[in-house]
Amino acid sequence: MAGSNATFVVSATTPPLAYQWRFNGTNLSGATNSAYTRSNVQRTNAGNYSVAITNAFGGLSSSNALLAVTPVTPVTIGSISVLPDGRVFYVMKFVEGAKVSGGQHAYSKKEAMDHFRRAAEVSTKPFIYLSAGVSNPEFTEALELAAEAGTKFSGVLCGRATWKDGIAVFGKQGGAAFRKWLEDEGVKNIQNVNDRLKAAHPWFEFYGAKSADALA
Repeated sequence: MAGSNATFVVSATTPPLAYQWRFNGTNLSGATNSAYTRSNVQRTNAGNYSVAITNAFGGLSSSNALLAVTPVTPVTIGSISVLPDGRVFYVMKFVEGAKVSGGQHAYSKKEAMDHFRRAAEVSTKPFIYLSAGVSNPEFTEALELAAEAGTKFSGVLCGRATWKDGIAVFGKQGGAAFRKWLEDEGVKNIQNVNDRLKAAHPWFEFYGAKSADALA
């Protein structure tokens, strides 16, 4: 589990023996005992650990031992971007060149992408993006920018971004018209979001695993 310690131990005979522990094939500085402990493990520590053992007659290397950092419940980031002072909020309406721009620009596209990256970098758990009630065009454009920025988000949580524009239809034309709207525009909105989810990454990749079963 993230934050705990992981210890690897090897047993060998015919001293004197020398040890060199490795992480993903790279020597670990100072890891030259028969046991190696990685303290306060995080997702970046997940991977293959091995040890090379030598004595006067030669040497050999152990097989890899996979360290998998146990996942916890994914965190929902309630907004897409983060300011240098830590405040988070949606930026798409204020990004220069955005299709949903309201005309007043507070950020260049590059600055907005940097905010996406900073928000992702401070996360210590898998995260998803929350639509927070914005329109479908604003949410999907934000997801496009997040993908272009290279953030490894694991999905979305959105409701109003798919159906809220139909409320006016319900109010003016009634339930039957609203249902028809949902079956047409509502479905298109869901498809728009799903198309942007092609850039999402499985949550278990956050821990360096290739499948959920590898973390079981």
